[in-house]
Amino acid sequence: MSQKAQYRPILVVDAQGFGARTDSTQLWLRQQVYRIVGSAAEEAGIELGQDSQDRGDGAFWLLAADAPKVDLSGRFIAHLRFGLATYARLSSAEAALRLRVSLHAGDVTGDEHGWAGTELNTACRLVDLPALKDTLKAAEKAHLVLAVTEEWHRAVIRQGHQEVEPDSFRPVAFQAKEVDTRAWIRVPGYASPPDLPELAVLPDPDPGSAPAAGEPGRPPAGYGTVHGVQINGGTVHGGNYNDHRGGAQQW
Repeated sequence: MSQKAQYRPILVVDAQGFGARTDSTQLWLRQQVYRIVGSAAEEAGIELGQDSQDRGDGAFWLLAADAPKVDLSGRFIAHLRFGLATYARLSSAEAALRLRVSLHAGDVTGDEHGWAGTELNTACRLVDLPALKDTLKAAEKAHLVLAVTEEWHRAVIRQGHQEVEPDSFRPVAFQAKEVDTRAWIRVPGYASPPDLPELAVLPDPDPGSAPAAGEPGRPPAGYGTVHGVQINGGTVHGGNYNDHRGGAQQW
């Protein structure tokens, strides 16, 4: 029996070049993906929960509705990068592990067979975006590349939290089946994503409206997430808006 639709932040990861490895190496890499992602989430104070699904060369997680989006975009990504870098120092070339990561949020529906929904499809298609794959190939020193949807960028990244390094994101066209919008790409450790296709880069639809952000490229220490900001009688906590009249407004 299917459940009612639930609002969830969605995390998707995919390993670069997974299909070119031997079967035994693929099994090893899958174990490392779960270990490193799990460790990064724990270090960032994020509960991954049990609502996940394997994708062969990666996986997705449906997080609790109140999971802190700022910490997902900042602390988690910083710890994930550190975990991958640590692994890289010890691994062979055959077992090298680099990840594409996407973040989105929206309604999903589940049953005894798993999860489905337009927003989940969007997050999974985003992690397979050709521009994201090309960026990771071009960023030879990077261990991961991050893509977020336009909605996630507007609600979280452009709000000026220093730990998410908003100035390091760049917009790209995001066209996949029924999706025709744009996404935002960041390569941790780079001031901006290298070698994005020129035709994919789009102008900001509202130039100058984003809040001023701090310096990009800072390490993950000393986070400065804004808490308790009053907006028309409500309060913002880590990217979620509570209106004090019951319930939370997503995004």
